[in-house]
Amino acid sequence: MNKIYNPKRTDWPEILRRPTQTVADIEDTVAAIFKEVKQKGDATLKKYTEKFDGVVINDLKVPEKEIENAIRQVSEDLKEAIQQAKSNIES
Repeated sequence: MNKIYNPKRTDWPEILRRPTQTVADIEDTVAAIFKEVKQKGDATLKKYTEKFDGVVINDLKVPEKEIENAIRQVSEDLKEAIQQAKSNIES
């Protein structure tokens, strides 16, 4: 990431201009990632997690104990909302 300090006002429009991508470009990128994940599996998931999230993961499986601890920390209201969302998605 480039850091810009005290730019001239005339440079602001160029600095603030964001790169644009079309929906088709994004869909092509996502399709290519899905295809690679389908072909190469977990190694690809790890690669893209590092690339896009900046996190290096060694194991994709969450230990059962960690899942149990997380479940205990979630409120009943949130659990119900998640179940409702799941039902909505599945129907």
